Amino acid sequence: MRLNLTPKTPMQLHAENDALRQQIAFLEAQMQLLRQGEANTDQSPTLTTSTPYSWELSPE
Repeated sequence: MRLNLTPKTPMQLHAENDALRQQIAFLEAQMQLLRQGEANTDQSPTLTTSTPYSWELSPE
């Protein structure tokens, strides 16, 4: 196995940072939807995802 020890360029780091920020925003939105669903019902809602960045609540 080879390790790539070449330092990443600022552009690569910026792109990775943006991707991580998008993932965090998605997960925070999921958590908010789940909390809202739990507050509105006695049962936890089922969260379905069709793409990595779109979501909707589905009743169980």
